[in-house]
Amino acid sequence: QTQRTVLLEEFTQASCGPCAQANPSFNKTLTANESKAVSIKYQTSWPGVDPMNAQNKTDVATRVTYYDVQGVPDVSMDGGATNSPSAFTTTSITKEYGVASPFSLKVTQELNKAKDSIDIEVDIEGAKDFTTAGPFYLRVALIEKAIVFTKAPGSNGEKEFYNVMRKMYPSAEGTSLDLKWTKGQTKRVSIKVPLPTYIYDKAQLGVIAFLQTDNDKVVQQAAKSVSIVTGVNENAALETNAKMIVFPNPMTDA
Repeated sequence: QTQRTVLLEEFTQASCGPCAQANPSFNKTLTANESKAVSIKYQTSWPGVDPMNAQNKTDVATRVTYYDVQGVPDVSMDGGATNSPSAFTTTSITKEYGVASPFSLKVTQELNKAKDSIDIEVDIEGAKDFTTAGPFYLRVALIEKAIVFTKAPGSNGEKEFYNVMRKMYPSAEGTSLDLKWTKGQTKRVSIKVPLPTYIYDKAQLGVIAFLQTDNDKVVQQAAKSVSIVTGVNENAALETNAKMIVFPNPMTDA
């Protein structure tokens, strides 16, 4: 088995008063556990106005129905029963992090030169023999890591929103996977699609991928994307007096 990355899925809304009260503390918990967990925020269609939901109602509604979400804010950790954001602490995240995963998962993303389409690759590898009653899906979510408004877009006063789901590929249902896996079995899923026109800041784009067995809703593994950098032009004249040289070029992660 391999190290698990915990997935927290939050259902929230820009006109939800309790969301504005709960999110600052919940976001601090997520930030404190960035090495252990990733998150996706689904902006729902109720109780009021939310432009982020209006831009992509279908994918959000699918996930709302999947977890039978009745109110916001609401959070599921690794596909478990939804609860208030306050129920998810460093202690509970650390406990879930300690549960080994039967899969390893790697995600990369690359924007084209025109920055109007994105190339996503997801590599799945079985870390042990695995069988599920299924269905078994790979789900891929394009997120904006930070959306900051100058004026609150809803009625609850929130101006900053994090890890907001913008689109799911090929849909919120996901890509169907084999129900039986052997140790070492691999699969690569490639997605190359135009970017949604409603993205606020392309520099904030990220990808979260997760493996979920629908018979029990358990998220077996999750991962966030590594951006592929195509390299920068080197200036030989500057290199003579350089105090730092980046190698290799291109590089990722740091």
